[in-house]
Amino acid sequence: MEKKKNILVKEIIHTLILFLAALIWGLAFPFQSIGARYLDGWSFLSIRSIMSVIVMLPFVIIIDRRKTNGEKDIKTDLLAGALCGGFLCLASACQQIGIKYTTAAKSGFITALYVIFVPIISLIIFRKKQPLRLWVSVALCLLGLYLLCARGGLKGFSAGDILTLACAVLFAGQILTVSFFVKKVGAVRLTFLQFAVCAIISTAVMVIFSGPSIGQIYKALPALIYVGVMSSAVGYSLQAIGQKGLNPAVASLAMCMESVFSLIGGIFILGQLPSVRETCGCILMFVAIVIAEVGFPLPRKERKNGSGKTD
Repeated sequence: MEKKKNILVKEIIHTLILFLAALIWGLAFPFQSIGARYLDGWSFLSIRSIMSVIVMLPFVIIIDRRKTNGEKDIKTDLLAGALCGGFLCLASACQQIGIKYTTAAKSGFITALYVIFVPIISLIIFRKKQPLRLWVSVALCLLGLYLLCARGGLKGFSAGDILTLACAVLFAGQILTVSFFVKKVGAVRLTFLQFAVCAIISTAVMVIFSGPSIGQIYKALPALIYVGVMSSAVGYSLQAIGQKGLNPAVASLAMCMESVFSLIGGIFILGQLPSVRETCGCILMFVAIVIAEVGFPLPRKERKNGSGKTD
């Protein structure tokens, strides 16, 4: 009895840790929106990524003690960093550029569609069969997306909405790439390499095409610190801690709250109050995301004969 109680307490603590991570990530959207007022997308991404690399460097030195013995390990690290970091950079750039032309809530909910795109890409590229719940999620997402963005028909989609949708597809690619490389490279090292590659690419683009002034960086500094330190370094660390020993379905549900927190942050930080139509769209998309991640209860008969397996 005592052992079960301890396990329950541990699960509650880990779930709360993931809720905290989701809160940090969700509130990053309004801060990104604030940053977009002063800096272009590539400049914001460059400075944010550099901050993340600096903050994560001690963790890599202390935690990741794996030595690269031989040319093969170095090549794998470089390939993993280039591919995962490339996807991360393009996805983050689309998100940051797009958020200037849409709301924090829309950005949060549309970005969360990577949950739907991951299995769809797996089906198209790897011919991996997907459960019925995925197609239920897709249908709900399409309806929710229409209500959220398409005021006045399909022409109601803004450039920011379309860029954020592209960001969700790219994040799906990043997640699949990370899944392939993480066992070969290690979670801490791979996360650091991703941010490092993202910093290099975005800084190069910034230097060539923009080059912000010191005054612009100073005005965006609070947003940069929050997103670069809290959202990246702290958020990812909390995710790693929270997911240990926790049921994947519970973990997924906790992290789904990121999109809800982006809506709450948009209301209280930016004063972006959604309409009734947009709220209905958010609710439908959230339900779709939960179904895609966690699934839904099946009739007892199906559970008994095993036909209701969705994974």
